[in-house]
Amino acid sequence: MTEKATLTTRGQVQVGEIADLAAQGYRLLINNRPDGEATDQPSSDELQAEAQRHGMAYVHIPVVPGEATD
Repeated sequence: MTEKATLTTRGQVQVGEIADLAAQGYRLLINNRPDGEATDQPSSDELQAEAQRHGMAYVHIPVVPGEATD
C-alpha cells in the first residue's frame, strides 16, 4: 500500500480546530507565525500542547516578514 502525501496551507489555526484536523488525518502541524504577531493568535506553546494531545507532531518555524533569508 502506498501512502498519499498531502500538504495543506491555510491561515491561522486556532486551538479549538486542532482536534478536527487530527480527526481528518493530519499528522503534522507547522506554525510559521512568530508569537505575538497578532492579538488574536494562540501562542506556539498552546498550539503545540493541543497538537500533541491529539497525536500530531508540531514544528514552529517562525518567519518574520522582511527578515526571511535563503
